[in-house]
Amino acid sequence: IGCKLDLQPLHSVITYLLRKVEDQSQWIAHGQVTAQRLQVRLEASEKRTVVNEKQMEAMAWRISALEAQVQRMSEAQAQAEEQRVADVAGARRGVHDVLRLLE
Repeated sequence: IGCKLDLQPLHSVITYLLRKVEDQSQWIAHGQVTAQRLQVRLEASEKRTVVNEKQMEAMAWRISALEAQVQRMSEAQAQAEEQRVADVAGARRGVHDVLRLLE
């Protein structure tokens, strides 16, 4: 029995499938490159976030130090005002004492 198979359709199907596999491989490679780039960008962003957090901590410390300094200055100013009021009251008493002596 001489039966000859036509392998051309099978060859075309195999060629088509090989091209599809090659296309898929290229897409996978492209996806891997894109994923690597995104990973690098994510890591850089995380580093910037850490730096920003450290800068914010330093700024918070500076703000606390400035608030403490302002508080000390306010207390010193209040004490100076109390002393000035006491000095004025003492001067008035002194003037009244002198005026009484002069009467």
